[in-house]
Amino acid sequence: MKSVDSKEVDLFLSHHAYIEVRAHFHSGELFGDWRITAFLGRGGSGEVYHAVNQQTGEEAALKVFARDADGSNAGAVVAGMRFKNEMRFLSAVKYASFPRFLAQGETDGRPWYVMELLKERELPSDDAGVADFILKISKCVQLLHSMGYVHRDIKPGNIMYRSDGTPVLVDMGLLKRLDSTEESIARKESALSVVDGKAVGVGTPRYAAPEQFIGGEISPAADIHALGMLINECFQGELKGCWEKIVARATSSIPERRYRDVPEFMQAVRHRHWHVFGIVVTGIVLSAGVLLSAFLPWWTNEGREQWNWHTLGESITTNVVTEKMVPIEFGTTPAGSRYPTKWHCQYKTNSVAVTLVRLNGGTKVFKEPLRLRSGRETWIVGPGVLDAALECGEDGAKVRLENCLFNNRSKTLPSKSRIRYDLAGGVYLNFTEHEDDFKWRDCVEPFDGAYNDVRFKGPETIEEYHRLRQREFLAD
Repeated sequence: MKSVDSKEVDLFLSHHAYIEVRAHFHSGELFGDWRITAFLGRGGSGEVYHAVNQQTGEEAALKVFARDADGSNAGAVVAGMRFKNEMRFLSAVKYASFPRFLAQGETDGRPWYVMELLKERELPSDDAGVADFILKISKCVQLLHSMGYVHRDIKPGNIMYRSDGTPVLVDMGLLKRLDSTEESIARKESALSVVDGKAVGVGTPRYAAPEQFIGGEISPAADIHALGMLINECFQGELKGCWEKIVARATSSIPERRYRDVPEFMQAVRHRHWHVFGIVVTGIVLSAGVLLSAFLPWWTNEGREQWNWHTLGESITTNVVTEKMVPIEFGTTPAGSRYPTKWHCQYKTNSVAVTLVRLNGGTKVFKEPLRLRSGRETWIVGPGVLDAALECGEDGAKVRLENCLFNNRSKTLPSKSRIRYDLAGGVYLNFTEHEDDFKWRDCVEPFDGAYNDVRFKGPETIEEYHRLRQREFLAD
């Protein structure tokens, strides 16, 4: 047999009223194997005490029927009926949402039962904590409704906790079965019920729905009203944003305007921030629309062509050999000045980042100017035709042309474009927008009339160019 530790009992008693004067029983009284140690409180149909099992030392909560709860015979009949219904309910159910039933009996004509000892906790007050708490209690209420019952007295005092923090719905004194005649009997025998020592309607005024006091039909909507008031209590009446709307609907004075059932109420709690999500999504959609309205004209006018030009190019790194003539011998003029008389050709190899564009025998036409990539050379290799205008930044650019016709439609003069053209052979470079620029040789190298040709507003097709060259040859 487990002995009772007196220190543990004293510690428990330090947190509870030892025995109130209005309590019917005193410390040390026995109910079966259970000895009373402290008075815990009074409900609608009984008094609750802390008790210890004489055989095992197990602590529990013992509830005893108080037949003179409201001082009237009619009230005693209703209270007795509710106490027995509560005892019958708890002894039958085995769900974690309700107190675990341990024992029952009758002493001196007073029925009693024993249930697990639960603890009190303060209500949460932060958004996430309140949501988690309300959803857990709502699951208890949903289970109760699925069994065909309405609690009718959901309030902070009727929510207790196990040691692992699991909330439990207690005090089934006002439990009503939806298909029973208990309520009609109660109305006939007594219009009042005793809750927390006060004569009131069926329920606790601060949390009960209006229909519980005006003889209206009781439905699960009454518990939804209480859940809404429970949220209000968590935030101490200072509801913010989404919670205000949830509570307003849950506590509507018209039952039909409340949430249809507990699952719908729970969904509203889970999705309480969806309106913020909707605002964010709307903002994103509107921003996307603005960006799209700005993007589409650019894409239509030049973006698509710039992208096509980008995809046409192939990024490579290659070695380029450059040559430089260096004077190695000098002569002297009669005036005494020196001048080079013999030169030496020096070669230098450089690694160059290149964008290689292959025309592959086709004709590539771009109506909008194409921007050359900074810090890279652009090699355009035929056979084929390129019809476009090229632009570059302040740093300039180099374009190498090989075996192709390039109709350059840039409106900037060749000598001012900062683009240098390297004619690698078989190139026809035609500046279509300009008359002869006398400085064109400053930006084109090397030029060999036998293998390359540079013209201004010249023929724009290979066929026309060949016909022109033939006429020029015959004229010579």
